[in-house]
Amino acid sequence: MPDTKKSGLRRVVSLFLIPVLLVAGGFFLAWASQSRMNESFDGISLSPCGSAPNCVCSQDDSASKVLPLTFTGSLKDAAEAISKAMLTIGRSKLLKQDDRYLHYECKSVFFGFVDDIEFLIEARKGIIHVRSASRVGYSDFGANRRRVERIRAAMK
Repeated sequence: MPDTKKSGLRRVVSLFLIPVLLVAGGFFLAWASQSRMNESFDGISLSPCGSAPNCVCSQDDSASKVLPLTFTGSLKDAAEAISKAMLTIGRSKLLKQDDRYLHYECKSVFFGFVDDIEFLIEARKGIIHVRSASRVGYSDFGANRRRVERIRAAMK
């Protein structure tokens, strides 16, 4: 006859320990995402995403491709539209801006994971290339793609 006290104790420990380890792992990844990423802008184009499904880029030709954003007006108008859209989506901080490039970091609601979002303005074409990528992890469950689409909607 099995020892029911021991099996009951194992069950309680595993029911408690598994969620604690999952939450602790989430906090560790969030902590790891706080370190700054090297910008993917080389002065000409944004970096492609790579094979992990935690990134989207309008200059990429893989499954991570999104359409670029559109605008009318000057470089200044485009930068202002981006800034307003980023205020609308919230939890974002401008890290760098020059005449045609903007780099923001965005924090998730849960755990505070940090993602990077970069914009490259092509004023003559009336487009803004965008790259949104997670700093850590493999999958983002579509968070970066949804963020870009929320920015697109906010700019209309």
